[in-house]
Amino acid sequence: MENNIALREIMESLKAGYSFGMDMVWNNYENKPYRFPYFSTVLSASFGLIHWTHYGSSANKCNLRELAWIISAIFKTTPCEFLKTYIRNDKSMIA
Repeated sequence: MENNIALREIMESLKAGYSFGMDMVWNNYENKPYRFPYFSTVLSASFGLIHWTHYGSSANKCNLRELAWIISAIFKTTPCEFLKTYIRNDKSMIA
């Protein structure tokens, strides 16, 4: 997939209310066999901002230029590699 296409796909998903991240399992509760699955969000959008979390967190304006900067400077990857590393949460935040 070309990076420009991937960048636009990420932006369209964010504007549609989806987020990106990883499925995680927390399983160390006082050494008991308790497993708690959750989705760890690294990128989402709301109120005209793109919210990111990656060794710190902040928000930038919701546009392609800012998204490209977030992916390259904060996540240190390309849009194509971002889509390979992180999954889209298929539960839209917009009802």
